[in-house]
Amino acid sequence: MRKFVIVKSGIARIMEAQDSVDPSNEIKKWHPDDQAKVTSVREISESDIPVNRTVALRNAWEDDGTNITVNLEKARVNKTDEIRPERNSRLAELDVAYIRADEAGDADKKQAIATVKQKLRDIPETIQSDLNALDNPDALENFTPTWPE
Repeated sequence: MRKFVIVKSGIARIMEAQDSVDPSNEIKKWHPDDQAKVTSVREISESDIPVNRTVALRNAWEDDGTNITVNLEKARVNKTDEIRPERNSRLAELDVAYIRADEAGDADKKQAIATVKQKLRDIPETIQSDLNALDNPDALENFTPTWPE
């Protein structure tokens, strides 16, 4: 099996192909719009592929023709996007608790829940300073926000 890095829309992607397959011919099978977005193709070895392969980092891979690197700025944006589903799930859980507190007429509990919900809504903004302080892919990959209680 041969491995290739294909840069499409500024993001480096890895393609595996049988030894007899020409990646250029495979790309020709893609939709013309996708073909037009390919800016480079080169063969690589397994050791050239970054170890960290989470979606946040993989979608920030760039290839300079010699090395595949992680664009940390893009990876921070991706990591923020990766955190949103968990945040949304926590917000949905609190919706139920808020409704129950409302039905029980518990204004203090409603206010406490509303405060936590606002902190959850603010998470994408409040984590930016933490993400910006991370200067390597491993740290970014392992980052988990402090969730409000």
